[in-house]
Amino acid sequence: MASDPHQPLKVRRYRLARADALAYERLPGELSAQAKFALIVWLALPGAVSGFLAGEVSAWAWWLSLVAMVVFAPGVAMIVSKLIVSRRAARHPIPEDEVTLEQWGDHLAEFADGRARFVAMETIGRVIDTPNHVFVCAERYPIIVPRAAFEDERDMRLFAGWLDEESSNAQP
Repeated sequence: MASDPHQPLKVRRYRLARADALAYERLPGELSAQAKFALIVWLALPGAVSGFLAGEVSAWAWWLSLVAMVVFAPGVAMIVSKLIVSRRAARHPIPEDEVTLEQWGDHLAEFADGRARFVAMETIGRVIDTPNHVFVCAERYPIIVPRAAFEDERDMRLFAGWLDEESSNAQP
């Protein structure tokens, strides 16, 4: 790493694709209160509908409708979930040109499509290290660094560990 305070510690160049944003959106995470409520309502729906149908239809029709709803509800929930994840990934700005990421001692500088984004260490919320990406959670959109930006897996792990430690220890 460079020791000149006027030069970045490291410069990485890479391209991003929609699949990289999709990889970020597919990360497991905490459901929002609204999503939890919707899930509970959706999963309770078969029971509620079967309760309303009780006495209105024959026993075999009631059982058939209950089984259909129990099988149908999770399938629809999975499809809707995939659509939501895809729509969120589509909102991520994906640069058309190459991305340049400069690693400085106190911040990251991301340059893409003629724009610059500076992320101070103290504003980084989380650093997520996966087998194919390092996601730097800061501001509205994460900085997505694909594995291709690194020399090898060790370089990727060292970057993620360094960034996690530096952002955790950063003072505003």
